[in-house]
Amino acid sequence: MDVAGEVAQSFKTNNVTDLKKKLDKLINGKNNPEIDIEGAKKLIENKYNWEIISQKTISLYIRLLCDKKIKCLAESEQ
Repeated sequence: MDVAGEVAQSFKTNNVTDLKKKLDKLINGKNNPEIDIEGAKKLIENKYNWEIISQKTISLYIRLLCDKKIKCLAESEQ
């Protein structure tokens, strides 16, 4: 499972019935003991943290703008 690694329960793509069964098990306390709740929490906090995502996005934009500016300056000097 690419999105949640090894820390979450997966369900079949586009299969509402499978998703419902998995959610029912989780809600009714029939959790799979193999599910790593603490690992899942850490994964979400680190991988899907909007502070981290926004900083990475801003850094990418700045790098792209700087690269473009350097390229434009080099072309104007020719």
